[in-house]
Amino acid sequence: MASKKEMIAELVSLGVEEAEIKGLKNAELEAMLAKIKAESFPADEAHVEEPAQEPVAEHPKEERSTERKVVRETSHQMGIYSDYIYNVRNRNATVVIENLGYGDIYYSEDGLAVVGKSKRLIFGQTTELEGVEKICFVSASQPVLQILEVL
Repeated sequence: MASKKEMIAELVSLGVEEAEIKGLKNAELEAMLAKIKAESFPADEAHVEEPAQEPVAEHPKEERSTERKVVRETSHQMGIYSDYIYNVRNRNATVVIENLGYGDIYYSEDGLAVVGKSKRLIFGQTTELEGVEKICFVSASQPVLQILEVL
């Protein structure tokens, strides 16, 4: 049997307002949870609930000898159909490009980027470029671009 806090958290994750369930008793919470699960996951579908994983403690970055160092970080929100040219400031740096959202980004290391023809980064996607001096970006929307220079 789950604790009251766990049941409330699970109900909230399933879309129930926390204010509606805050004063309910354990039996009422269990009944509501069972009803919502039955509606969400019909009996003809096999649903296996995975156990929650414990967060893994990470060692601080300073303790890692193989960790690369970010020497420059910048973010830019693209304009609709506007070009953005980024000049790499640190020689021999690996450039990490990440699309933080709100549309697709097209980029080129060889000249102006063209929507639909150049290399494409979709939301959440990251790429690394080595040995580049200039990167050209373009977008048909207004995505947010993050650029890291790493040594």
